[in-house]
Amino acid sequence: MLECKVKNARKHLWRVGELLRPLALLNAELLQQDMSEETGYVPKRPIAWEKHFSLPAVMHTLVKAALKGTGIEYQEVMVILKSPLFNDSTDIANEPESVESKSGVVYRLILPDSSSLAFDLAITSDSHQPTVIPWTDFEDRHVANVVESHGAGYLSGAFKTQLLSDATECKHNAIMSTPQLVTFLISRHESNMHIAFEEAARAVRNMTVRDLSSMIRLPRAEFEVAHRTFARKFTEKAREYNQMVKQEGSLLDWLNSLLARMDDIV
Repeated sequence: MLECKVKNARKHLWRVGELLRPLALLNAELLQQDMSEETGYVPKRPIAWEKHFSLPAVMHTLVKAALKGTGIEYQEVMVILKSPLFNDSTDIANEPESVESKSGVVYRLILPDSSSLAFDLAITSDSHQPTVIPWTDFEDRHVANVVESHGAGYLSGAFKTQLLSDATECKHNAIMSTPQLVTFLISRHESNMHIAFEEAARAVRNMTVRDLSSMIRLPRAEFEVAHRTFARKFTEKAREYNQMVKQEGSLLDWLNSLLARMDDIV
């Protein structure tokens, strides 16, 4: 029975990775565009994989829905990737300025037999890297240091707390720092992505995002059709809403709207 559960869980995970990784990469691409337009800063790596919580903030709902009913638990793990600058914690201590651009979040999945897998939605920025690999292999190949590990949803909640704190400070001081600007950009981006997720799910048999796990369990031929429909609709709507929100007003306009409805967010 346990062996069957693990086999089904692994099959499910391959499909989850096949479905979600392109969405996570598009999320990074669009957010990087927003960052460049608002700040003039063009990062060498997608800003989404730095320590600003973009990946868990934007993707948490989908990851949670995709793993629903599988018996798979998961953690959100902040890691520092290996690079020519550092390969272990000693090198990291000597190059603290470089750590931020090489840190990011990866999901650690725990299967019913207690084995662990890395669910890498984009942190390695390597299109040839499998989305799901044994955790020990992922650590050996890519990780210089594990910074911290949290339960599912922790970082999404931490981002919401940071957003409310930054918005409150801006409301009182009428000044926006660069880190706060990044927080607001991610929040605006998150709202657009979630609308696109829901529209993409609706295009597949009139589903909602909460039905994602059921879609992934479809027979192979049906899943492939559903997958193509979901990915196509999401890509179309994500780009559309990303442009629309910028045409409707500046980030400051969006922030004023956020401040006006803060009581509803808390």
